[in-house]
Amino acid sequence: MASFPTYMVIPVLLLLVAMELWHERSHGGGTYTFQGALANLNAGMVEYAVGVGTHVIVVIAYVLQYENISVVTLPANVPGILLAFVLYEFCYYWKHRLGHEVNFMWAGHIVHHQSEEMNFTTGARLSSSSPLYDIVFYIPMAMLGITPAVYIGCKAVSLGYQFFLHTEHVRKLPAWAEFVLNTPSHHRVHHSCREEHLDKNYGSLIILWDRLFGTFADEELQPVYGTTEATASLNPITANLVYYGNLVTWLRSSRTWSDAGRVLFGRPDELPEYLPKASGGSPTINQGPQADLRWYALAQFSGAIGAVYGLLRYGSDLPLPILIIGVIWVLWTAAQVGNILERNIEAILWSEVIRLLATLLVLGLLYFWLTLPVVLLMILATMYAASALVLFRSYFYSMRLMV
Repeated sequence: MASFPTYMVIPVLLLLVAMELWHERSHGGGTYTFQGALANLNAGMVEYAVGVGTHVIVVIAYVLQYENISVVTLPANVPGILLAFVLYEFCYYWKHRLGHEVNFMWAGHIVHHQSEEMNFTTGARLSSSSPLYDIVFYIPMAMLGITPAVYIGCKAVSLGYQFFLHTEHVRKLPAWAEFVLNTPSHHRVHHSCREEHLDKNYGSLIILWDRLFGTFADEELQPVYGTTEATASLNPITANLVYYGNLVTWLRSSRTWSDAGRVLFGRPDELPEYLPKASGGSPTINQGPQADLRWYALAQFSGAIGAVYGLLRYGSDLPLPILIIGVIWVLWTAAQVGNILERNIEAILWSEVIRLLATLLVLGLLYFWLTLPVVLLMILATMYAASALVLFRSYFYSMRLMV
C-alpha cells in the first residue's frame, strides 16, 4: 500500500510537544499558553492539509528540473551528499532571507512569525504557501544533477533540525557549536521583533552563511516574539491570507507603476508612505475562550488532526472526492477552532452547527464508501453530538452573562 511518508510526522510532533510541556511543568517556565499553543498547532494542521497538494507539486517540479536542465550528475555517495547539503543550505539561506526582504514572499512566510511564544508548537506553525517558492530556489541543485531522493533527504533533515530550534529550554551550546551551527539561541533572535534582531540569522542547520553575508546577530538582548504588526487573527486561514489581502489593497492604492513594483518586490518596511497600514489585530485575541470551550476547541482540533493523519497515511489510495472533502472539512474546522480561541462564538454559532451536521453526514458517507468500523464511527458520532450540546451550553451561558 502506497502512502505519504510524512504521516508519521504528526504523532512524533505531538509527542515532542507533550514532552516539552511536561518538562516545563516539572522544571518551571512560562513558554506555553493554551491559546497560543493550540493556535500554533492549528496553523500547522492547515499546512499539512494543504501540503497534500503543495509538496507533491514541489517534488514533481524538482523531478522535471532534474530530468531536463541538469548539466552534470553529482554522485550520491558520502562526499556528494555532503556537497549537496551545503548547496541546499546556501539555497535555503537565500530563500529564507528573501522571504523576509521581498514583500510578496513575506506574505507567505509571515504566518510562521506571528506566534508570540517560543516553543515546539511554534516550530509546527508553518506557512501553507511559501513551500511553492522551493520550485525556483533549488534549481541550482537540479542543474548539478542532485537526485530528487538526495534533495528530499536534505529538505527532511533541514526541517527536522529546525523544529528543535524553537525552544527556550536550551540556552547556549558549546562555543564551537554556536559558531558553526544554527542553535536555539540564534533562532530566538531570528524570531524576535526587536529592532536589533530584525532580519537576522536566516540559516537552517548552519549559521556560517549569516556570518559570511553580514546577517548574524548574537542573543545579547531578551527576544520579543511576534511581528512588528499585530497578529491578524488566531484563525489560521485569515493568518495565512491577511498579508496577501494587504498586497491587493496596496496595489489598488498605488499611484505609479514604480510604487506597485515596490509593493510586490520591495522590502516590507519600505512601502510608499501614503499607502494604508497593514491590517491590525483582533480586539479579543488575548482574552481566550472560557474553560468548557477550551475543551471543545481541543476536541475539534483532535478530530481534525486525526483526519489529516488519515489523509497523509492513506491519501494515495483514497478517491479524489474523498481527498477534496477531507481537506475542505479540515480547513473549515481549523477556521472554526481559531474563531473559538478568539471568543467569537456568537459570530460562528450557526456555521459551527452546520459544520457539526456536515461532519455527521461525512461520517455516514465514509461508512458506505470506505467501510470504516461501526464502533469507530459510533464513537466519533457520539463525540460530535456531545460537542453540539457543549457548544449550545456555552452559547447560552455567554448570553446570560451579557444580560
